[in-house]
Amino acid sequence: MTDVAPPQRLLGPASVFLQSHNYLTRSLAIGGDTTILLAEDPYFALAVAEFSNAQDIAAVEEAGAAALAEQISPNAGVKRWDAYLILLSSAPADKHDMPESVTNIVYNTSFFRRIVKWNVSPTSASLDRALRAFVPLTSAPNVALAVPVDRLVERLPSFGISSQDAEAAIARFKATKAQK
Repeated sequence: MTDVAPPQRLLGPASVFLQSHNYLTRSLAIGGDTTILLAEDPYFALAVAEFSNAQDIAAVEEAGAAALAEQISPNAGVKRWDAYLILLSSAPADKHDMPESVTNIVYNTSFFRRIVKWNVSPTSASLDRALRAFVPLTSAPNVALAVPVDRLVERLPSFGISSQDAEAAIARFKATKAQK
């Protein structure tokens, strides 16, 4: 494997983040000082690798892709269709000068999909944005919805109707509706 030594400051927090979403994670040394994070849940098999900049992404992708392919091939089953190599960098992306090497990686879907995320910091919010596609959606807060007719009691006084008249009108409306 190609020996690449990017900083590894995102993988630890990514592991904690994925574990908080019920992923089993483990680190795998793939050459020299380079490590990738393998993560699996009932739906996805992920390999998360970190790169420094556009110049070293190709080497990191090559090493990470080989490691992921080696890990998922024996017993991948249906997950072989849901395996992803996620390449993270804390460097900002230069939208005007995206090298062809990065474009080739993003559009390479052989064996599994590759996702490149730039400007990722080791915070939960940043990792949530970078890994959002692989974690369950959060439930909507359990808040009682306002009934539009009840809101009229609050709004009618702004149109010159007294609060007492507004409440009486809404009560008559509800009583008429209940009779039908």
